[in-house]
Amino acid sequence: MNSTRILVTQQSEVLTRALSDMLLVSQATHELISSTAQNIEEFMTETSGRVPNVMVLGESTPLAARETLAHLLTTFPMLRVIVISNDTNWLQIYSKKVLLMTRNSDLLQLIDGE
Repeated sequence: MNSTRILVTQQSEVLTRALSDMLLVSQATHELISSTAQNIEEFMTETSGRVPNVMVLGESTPLAARETLAHLLTTFPMLRVIVISNDTNWLQIYSKKVLLMTRNSDLLQLIDGE
């Protein structure tokens, strides 16, 4: 069984520890990777081509900047990014979705959220 690779930035030791504890308690098969990367180049070096399935970032990390997120999702289309608010318990989830439009209703369904 393949494990899900989860990368957590070390911006917050508390976040990294909490996520590690949650995964341990749930007995999920996940590989937790911590990172000190501050930009995409450092991210690529640290992951050495083993791109995680999920990234968990604090909203104040440089990797959580909108333009960086867009670049990450374009470069790694299977990556899911979870950005955690520093002050609240809100999460923002980013993933790339590609759809083939074969009729006008495809776009309308996407706009309507269906």
